[in-house]
Amino acid sequence: MKQADGYLLETIAGVPYLLPYGQNIADLKRGVQLNDTSVFLWQTLAQEISSDELLHKFFTFFDGTPEDLPSFKEDMETFLSTLSTFGMITGYAAPAQPEPLCKILCIGELYVAFRGKEAFFSDKFDAFESGLPADRQPDLTIQIHGYYPSTKGNGTLLLRNQDLYIMDCDSFYTFLFPSMSGVYEGRVTKDATQADIYCSPFCNEQLVENLFHAMRLFYLYRAQKSGIFALHSASIYYREKAWLFSGPSGTGKSTHTNLWHKLYDTPLINGDLNLLSFKDGTPVVYGLPWCGTSEIFDIKTYPLGGIILLQQASENHIESLEPHEKALLVSQRLISPSWTKEQLHTNLHFTENLSSEIYVARLCCNMGNAAAATMKEAIDDYLKGTATC
Repeated sequence: MKQADGYLLETIAGVPYLLPYGQNIADLKRGVQLNDTSVFLWQTLAQEISSDELLHKFFTFFDGTPEDLPSFKEDMETFLSTLSTFGMITGYAAPAQPEPLCKILCIGELYVAFRGKEAFFSDKFDAFESGLPADRQPDLTIQIHGYYPSTKGNGTLLLRNQDLYIMDCDSFYTFLFPSMSGVYEGRVTKDATQADIYCSPFCNEQLVENLFHAMRLFYLYRAQKSGIFALHSASIYYREKAWLFSGPSGTGKSTHTNLWHKLYDTPLINGDLNLLSFKDGTPVVYGLPWCGTSEIFDIKTYPLGGIILLQQASENHIESLEPHEKALLVSQRLISPSWTKEQLHTNLHFTENLSSEIYVARLCCNMGNAAAATMKEAIDDYLKGTATC
């Protein structure tokens, strides 16, 4: 292997960069910032050399000890993989090896196995760590690769916005994350058992946070296939049930749950997202680690009492909803996948069944204490059987 043509090693204000020129500029090839070790590797690649020879020169030049050899090899392979992906070297074949098993989580009774360097995985997952039962395979395996994918996951565009592209690639879906620095691409098989995320090998706090949020997409896709759905909502625990408050941004779901917490000492369950399903025929709310910026989450499972749909108003009052309105409005607050018509049908079928079993109403309210009192009175009446939903 050796350097590809069309790249210049240049130092800018004391910092080394590998920069494209000529046709590589026209082809929109990118440059990379180097450090002392990668400068040495790049310069050594000026002549044709094998991986073993390069490792020997690298190890010898930096006075490595035998104990350091695995670390030297890993650093070199990471650098070569990055250069190869960018087209900066020729004749390199990355060694095929599985990512190490890092941890296993249990979220909503689904087992998720993580493979990759432990540094890539947020400590927000720690509360959900679990052993894998002897008779159980992981429901979903997520592998984190610290390099670019060797092939592009191009396909039919299903969804596009400023934060996310989703493409149908026959046997898998591809995800691009334009606003997530360091996250190159994600892929998930259509049976939702295997997901791969390709990212920068240089781990930092922002990359870990971006990966944490990217993984949510893959989990929710797998959950949907198991009859588990995510509702954008804040939740409290009241009279042995979970109560969810949901509405468009600015309607005050967090304000409302905090009012309950202040006025009635109700525990908060999750500040932004709740995982819903049926367990033994009973609607339940599962704990999950994703909670927006609230940092409020729980690992427990609760019976679901109801969903309150918030709408801003000057006067506080409850509006009853028709069955079709309940199913539709709740489905519109789901963040479970709806990339395809089949997924939309699945979401609607779930919310139709769910809304027939729980309290669902619209609370037209302001952000004062009386709004919580109005809702509490309605829930108390419902639980006493003196009011309908």
